[in-house]
Amino acid sequence: MKIITKILLIVLMLFFNSNNVFTKQEKNKKQKTENIFSFLKLENQYIAEKDGIEPFDYIINFNEKSLYLIRKPTTSLHKGDKIVLYQISEKGHKKIYFIFPEDDWLVNFTIYKDKLFILGQYYIYLYNDIFGGNQIFNRKLKLSEMYSDIYFYNDKIITTKSCLSCEDAGVKALVYDLKTSTTKEHSFEKPIGFPLTYFQPKRNINFYKGYFLISDITKYRIRVYDLSFNQVSELSRSSIDWDKDSNQIFNKALENIKTIKDVRAKNDYIRTINDRYYVINLVDFLNENTIMVCWSTSLNIMNNGNGDKFDYYDIWQLNSQKKWELKEKNIEDSKNNPNDKFNFNNFNYLFSQYYVKEDKIIIPNFFPFDLRTLDLKNLTYKELYQKQSDYYKTNEIKSSFFIYKFIDK
Repeated sequence: MKIITKILLIVLMLFFNSNNVFTKQEKNKKQKTENIFSFLKLENQYIAEKDGIEPFDYIINFNEKSLYLIRKPTTSLHKGDKIVLYQISEKGHKKIYFIFPEDDWLVNFTIYKDKLFILGQYYIYLYNDIFGGNQIFNRKLKLSEMYSDIYFYNDKIITTKSCLSCEDAGVKALVYDLKTSTTKEHSFEKPIGFPLTYFQPKRNINFYKGYFLISDITKYRIRVYDLSFNQVSELSRSSIDWDKDSNQIFNKALENIKTIKDVRAKNDYIRTINDRYYVINLVDFLNENTIMVCWSTSLNIMNNGNGDKFDYYDIWQLNSQKKWELKEKNIEDSKNNPNDKFNFNNFNYLFSQYYVKEDKIIIPNFFPFDLRTLDLKNLTYKELYQKQSDYYKTNEIKSSFFIYKFIDK
């Protein structure tokens, strides 16, 4: 039992219950302003079968209407270790066991049909027939360096990384063709603001159905590359439109920070001013025609005030000429008044803590109840949070995963 986590959860719920001071202006603004969940539809909620494990202690994947979970190992694994792959679908829960073939770390995984691809630090491991009850280890592929994410597309295994502190630092990708047994590796141009990834990881490289998505951190520039590493598109907002030129001095200072040694020498400076500027946190394909950008600043751009860190979201879509257009910008995260009646559009928060897998936005959450079994009629957020707070006074942590899909308005 993670006592500290449980105490923090109870305190957080009590804070939501008591924080019911909202001005008329704020209430009116919430009624008029669409938040990011106005563009998302809740499709499902999956609850992990095993209690006591926090939602962010899982590596997750989604494939063909099933959520897959592997608990993150805290140490390297040994040859012969048994690994549990949890499958959750509308049909229920299922455990799939497989034997780890080498001494290695388990970094990530992906699933395609009946095949499991495990990303280790030193190798990629391929398993066949994982749903047939007799998981077959097929082969392993040697890696020249460590990667962090793995994908499968069109008979190709793709791995990506964005790492400043790694021995092989940079933003990189590998493409292994299973048909030809050939490997291509590529180092992309380092993003502007790259040193900030040392303090807080950013999802500034992504892959989706044949295309890489790479963003700068402190400049609004997002590049799209094909599988041959050719740049095919660029998405950008001008400095005047986005950060009002406030990032210029910061970007100048970051230019000379190229190594971990440089970062540590400038540690106090970066930490002091980091939250004063505009930063891109995550970039994702929501589908073939839609890209979502999550960015943040400590400036509340909606009322020109200062305060805590604020997250905003932009939505880009391909037009009829196959050009990317900014369709929505500066969309706020969800907010709710504790005394308001429950509404799915204001239930969850993205908070830069979500995953996009197979066109689904997946939000891990400590919520212990199945929303489909709760009587939500006339229930306020305050009452809902109180239920959650009361539950965690006597029960283990439960992990929920809310599955959303983008709504094309």
